[in-house]
Amino acid sequence: MKIALLLPQGENFDHRWRAASLARSLETLTAPDGSKVEVVIGLPVASGEVWRNQEAALLRQAPFVTVRHLTWERAQTAVIERMYPDRQIDFTGVEEAVIPRDWGWNFMDCDGWIIFGDCEQGATPPLRPTAVLVRDLAARYVPQAFAQNIHDVFWARQLEALRMWRQALAVCVSDDATRSDAAGYGGIRADRLVKTPRLLPPENSAPETPRKPREFTLVWMPRMNPGHNIEAALEGLRKFLAGRASPARIIIAGDDARRFDPEEGDPAMAPLPAQLKRLAATLEYEACLSEDDLWDVLANADAIWSSALADGENEGLAWAARAGLPFVGMRYPQNETMAIELGVNAIFHDGPGSSAIAHALTAQSLSATRSKPSRCGDEAGGWSEVVERLWGASNA
Repeated sequence: MKIALLLPQGENFDHRWRAASLARSLETLTAPDGSKVEVVIGLPVASGEVWRNQEAALLRQAPFVTVRHLTWERAQTAVIERMYPDRQIDFTGVEEAVIPRDWGWNFMDCDGWIIFGDCEQGATPPLRPTAVLVRDLAARYVPQAFAQNIHDVFWARQLEALRMWRQALAVCVSDDATRSDAAGYGGIRADRLVKTPRLLPPENSAPETPRKPREFTLVWMPRMNPGHNIEAALEGLRKFLAGRASPARIIIAGDDARRFDPEEGDPAMAPLPAQLKRLAATLEYEACLSEDDLWDVLANADAIWSSALADGENEGLAWAARAGLPFVGMRYPQNETMAIELGVNAIFHDGPGSSAIAHALTAQSLSATRSKPSRCGDEAGGWSEVVERLWGASNA
């Protein structure tokens, strides 16, 4: 049985390690007919060297998979219906959709698809037996991170995406809060929702080295969008540093890191007060484009901080779990549940205010108690049910 994992368009490397983690889980399963599950990963196209590096990173984590170029092509739904006349898809209210292309079979040779849900892409019709992996429905909580106003195209695309998700055989969520959002906000039927294990980054393959006494080192993993409220985060960081009796080292890490350097001239930094721009200029930046890059940064960390206002499977918290590092972030149901399940020493602040952020950072810097690195993340769990549903539809 062949299953395609189709990643959304974009450069975020967290999509790639999540795909590798899912592939490792699926590789342990068998289909109802006894056949092994074969995994194909659709990796969105990028410049030649970048794509090859991303492919190599995936194959290091999951050497048994096949990686194909993926292009999401936008097309009129009337055209899609003519291209695939045997697919019973309800396109009511949907004029355009995106379909996957791979310069060959276009993934139609696969028995099933698992699409990494992304409302910003809009409708992704289930042209093969399909499951959708839903990380969160964060636009419900931080709409400003996704849209400029109520008339923004995002809202129409989110509605179109949800109409396709409702026709999937399974909508996969990792916690009860997201399940509730998918049912109540997304309109997904309860019998389509499947709770699946959390996906975690790969374990560190480098040998652990002794940690030398030094200043408190905090790794901040932000993204340059309103869902991280960068001005409040920087002001909270300023208050935290001002209240310390000893220096602290702050490292901004991730594939967005260089955008926070004022010298890069990112337009999103322009409106910030001069005081916060000066603070940003004193920080360290590590543009982590692979898992190994981030592991190198975390080797010197005492804690991880995420400024996300809503993130169903918080990227910083996932890395904190895998590395056994303390975590600081905002309190919301998915964050709290994930920290408890994975055994992370987490300190949460209530609301996005700068003073609350500063107090949480201070509290964590005074304790910074490490936990045991989480070894979960590759379990088969609910994925066997997903495989059964895809296999049943493809063999009906």
